[in-house]
Amino acid sequence: MDNNMNPAEAPAGKEYTEETVKYIATLLRDGKDPSFVVANLVENGYPYDSTYALVTAVHQKMSNNQVVHEKKNASADLIFGLILLVAGIAITVSSAGVIWYGAILVGAIKIIRGLSNL
Repeated sequence: MDNNMNPAEAPAGKEYTEETVKYIATLLRDGKDPSFVVANLVENGYPYDSTYALVTAVHQKMSNNQVVHEKKNASADLIFGLILLVAGIAITVSSAGVIWYGAILVGAIKIIRGLSNL
């Protein structure tokens, strides 16, 4: 998570610190729903509107970072999948009675994942 966000001051006098932003990011990364995070912070004295805006901004930034990461790995998934698929087929054809379905299946899945993230 990139912590380039400036801490905002809440109207009620409670300030959003870098620790608050890290706390929000940790909860979201752990799979908590953004509405749960907002409710948690509102219970601790932060105003709803600015808390909702901050949680939404952190969630959006984390989602964008995940998309960028998946796009970076797309070509590696594609290449690795092709290698596994071809190797699985080649070994299956050349061996006596052994089907390398694991390599073929994983290779096909990696190819599909790589193509979908391009």
